[in-house]
Formats: sequence, C-alpha cells, structure tokens
Amino acid sequence: MGKASPLLSIISRRSALKLFGAAAMTAFGTAALTGCRANTPTSHSPVRLLVKVPRTGHDVVFDDSINEVSQVITAMGEAFEAASAQPVKVEVEVFEQNQYDNAIVGSFDTDRAVYLLYGDYFNISTYIHTGRVVPLDDIVTASVRDDIYDLLWDLSTIEGKVYMMPYLARQNVLAYNKELMERAGLDRFVRAGQIQSWSVHEWDEVLDGLAGNLPDGCYPMMMYAASSQGDTHIMTLLRSQGSSFFDETGHFCLSRPEGVAALRKIQEGVGRGWWPPHPENLEIEDCSSLFRNGQLAIYMLNNASVGRYGNEVGLVNFPGHHVCLGLRGV
Repeated sequence: MGKASPLLSIISRRSALKLFGAAAMTAFGTAALTGCRANTPTSHSPVRLLVKVPRTGHDVVFDDSINEVSQVITAMGEAFEAASAQPVKVEVEVFEQNQYDNAIVGSFDTDRAVYLLYGDYFNISTYIHTGRVVPLDDIVTASVRDDIYDLLWDLSTIEGKVYMMPYLARQNVLAYNKELMERAGLDRFVRAGQIQSWSVHEWDEVLDGLAGNLPDGCYPMMMYAASSQGDTHIMTLLRSQGSSFFDETGHFCLSRPEGVAALRKIQEGVGRGWWPPHPENLEIEDCSSLFRNGQLAIYMLNNASVGRYGNEVGLVNFPGHHVCLGLRGV
C-alpha cells in the first residue's frame, strides 16, 4: 500500500554547530548559496547567517514551551554564537509552508538570501538543482555518518555529493475522525491501537458512506490542488491503483495504466462527493483547519502531530493495492 516518503529535515541535531560553522566559513569565501550578495564582515562586525525555516509545529517532551521548530533552530543558533571563535550573528526567518519559492528563489541575489535552509526533503531537494547549494561533504565526518542510517544518507546525496543532513523523520499516515465515521454508520472500520490497511473496495465503501451520511458542512476526505507545485500527500494517492510513480530511469510514469486509473479515481471522487467543494482552490492548511474543526473525516497526520488528537482519531494507511503491515500500539 502506498505510503508517503519520510519527511526529513536539513539540520542534524548532533551536527547543528558543524553546519553553522560550515556556513560561517563559506560566508567568508564561497557563500552557501552562490550568487548571494556579499556578506564580508569587518574586523568589528559579526558574520551574519540567515537561516530560513517554514512554519512547522514541533513538540519536545521535556519542554512544553516549545511548539514551533523555529524555536529549536533559534536555540541552536544562540549556542553557536556563544561557542564560535569568530563573531557571528545567526538570524532565523520563518516563512509559511506555501511560500517556499518566494522565501528561497525570490531572495536570490538579495540581502535576504538564505545561507541555511531547514525543511522537508521533498521540498528542499528541489533547490539543489538551482546550482546554488554547497555540498556538505567536508563536514560529514565518519562519526556523523555512523550516527545516521545509510538509507537517509542515500536520500541526502545527489550525483555523489551530500547536500542535506537529516534532523528528524516523520512518517505520514491518514487519520479518520472516529465520531464522524460512527455517525456515518461505519463503525466496523473504527479500530483502536493500530494502523489499518483498507482494500481499494473498502476505501470506496468508506468514502461513499461518508459522502452519503455526513451532515452539511462536513466532508469525507482531504483534497487540495491550489499549489501548482504539487504535494507529496496528494501525489501519494496517485499510487493507489498500483503505480510506481517513477519509472526505472527516475522519470514520471503516470501515463501508464495504473497512473491513469489513479487520476481517474480522484476525478471520480468529485462526482461522488468525496472531497470538499472546489478543491482546486484549497491548500493543505484549508483541509487541516477543516479536520481540526471536525468538518473533515479523513486527513493526513504524522507521528509528530497525531498525539494532539488523542483518542479522537484512528489511523489507516494511504490507499493502495498492496497490503502493508499496520504499526501496532499507536
């Protein structure tokens, strides 16, 4: 059954100071993002490092005051400032999740150009192909490599060079509102303590049942397409009919029968009332708000966000032809 790829981030917990240090060194010579305006310090002024972070919720078990990842990055920057032998000032800029291009590409060749970018791999890997990203191989020591799974280094490497370093992994899964499922007469699909895997036919039954029985103003499942950049969670649905999404050469293969069938299934859902009205005008945050307000039955969560909902939700894998083993005790 299709799953979204792990969502990874660019700064390693144990290597944060090394990354900030690498940026400081490159600021004196080759900038971390080439083509930026010069940031040459005088003997009295500190090196300025601009770190850009998308607005992202973040929970820390030992500190209830932290609820945004930018707070963690800011603390890393302050620690580096205090430890650095050279004067340095780390600035953290937060941008909205749907504003990656404006925050990154839009700042090229300006004094707001980014030196370090924290974000999900499926987003930030795009910018490596601009030619403005500096490889990190010179700071990826053997001890750093040994602390991280080889699979994650493979995801971090493009054309033989390491451009990204993982900070955390978040596994996506779909969550359903138990109350809405029960109100729609779908009690048999409500389970506790496991991630279910529904067959394609069961998915049709669930979505049709929700569409026919939910109260006005409530909708069965997330769907949004306002961003022309696409979205990993929605594109995962394109694997639902067996598509591998990419061919053996790494190119899209959605024109194959399995890909076409998945596209048709999404289109079919419009007529069957599976999605909120006019999803072409919606973004992920719109669907998130509907789910939080109890107006959407099925939405995407991950291991970092599912705890906010407690027993209000159950979990199910993304739809697909292949059965996956559910994770127990979640």
